[in-house]
Amino acid sequence: MAVFLNRRGRLLHLTLMSLLGMLISNLWVTRVLAESVSVSNLYEARVPVSDQSESSREAGFQLGLENVLKRVTGKASVSTLPEAADIIKQVDSLVSQFNYRDLPESERSNPYQRYFLQVSFNEKALNGLLRQSGLPIWGAVRPPVLVWMAQEERGRRDMVSGESILKNGIDAAAKGWGVPVIYPLYDFEDASALTTSDLWGMFIDPIQQASQRYGVNTVLAVRVWPSVRGEGYFNARSLLLFQQQAISADYRDIAAKDLTDKLMTTAASHMASYYAVAADGSPGRPVRVAVDGIDTVSDYASLIQYFDGLTAVRQVIPVRVRGSQVLLEVTIDGSMEQLSATIKLDRTLSVVAVAAQPQQPEEEGMVNHWLVDFDYRWVK
Repeated sequence: MAVFLNRRGRLLHLTLMSLLGMLISNLWVTRVLAESVSVSNLYEARVPVSDQSESSREAGFQLGLENVLKRVTGKASVSTLPEAADIIKQVDSLVSQFNYRDLPESERSNPYQRYFLQVSFNEKALNGLLRQSGLPIWGAVRPPVLVWMAQEERGRRDMVSGESILKNGIDAAAKGWGVPVIYPLYDFEDASALTTSDLWGMFIDPIQQASQRYGVNTVLAVRVWPSVRGEGYFNARSLLLFQQQAISADYRDIAAKDLTDKLMTTAASHMASYYAVAADGSPGRPVRVAVDGIDTVSDYASLIQYFDGLTAVRQVIPVRVRGSQVLLEVTIDGSMEQLSATIKLDRTLSVVAVAAQPQQPEEEGMVNHWLVDFDYRWVK
């Protein structure tokens, strides 16, 4: 049966379809963009070299390791630290594989660069040296940074929603840090929640409110306007919102690449200070973790494998299995707060309670009143 709509009916139909599209868009944003990312290639580097000689290769290995150390520790100047210097001296023993590729002319910073050296470092060996040296390790599962940007050009201020030298610079700097970056959809809901004036004024409340739909805990807001130095130089002000902190900074007459490098260095450094773990931050005893919902042998094996795979975990020992609950003693690097933050990132476990006691009476022969530090449920 054919259905014909009059003008009013067509308008209502279009309105409903628009609202449905917004709903689907919002669900997609919440379920996809908000998820943390397991960053790949953290222990790989791509370094331009002039030739394939041994001297160029050794220099490339060292520069590549310095880049990896920055990415894994979250410290911008890590290569200048005495602890890192001892690791860099062992660079040859840390290389697992390398190869050469032709370097495109567009990527050559000088005419003598002909190749790029791609080198992979042994993750387990490097992490072992970092732990021995007391340097922190930032795991591969990392939350994204939501970037809002407004730019003034020819007396007009607009949100930066498409390709630009600044957006490309932020993407490149974020990749160097191993930090996932996402951008707003700049749709009707974003425009309603955050005006260009609000972003330009760096007003925290509307920026936070507009960012809620993306489910992130790290937000970088930036406003940029022309510098008197001319094309390619900018003035800027930034606001980083992270863990109830608001960190602002001003930049004057700065080149585009330097600006985007500094913006991502600030974001990455604050994130690493929260998530990266070091041996000297350990509580000095095993952490007791109860996990419910372990119904099968496969669940049990997956649970042990999950904890073994966490960067903060040195050792996991099952100490009791009762019904669908498993009690673990976990030896960690870093603090219990960092362990909790890391577990929260990938949503494999959901929080039941903190510092809770088992609700059922202990079986005969077991220690009464087992206190646990964390109580989770396995998410299937």
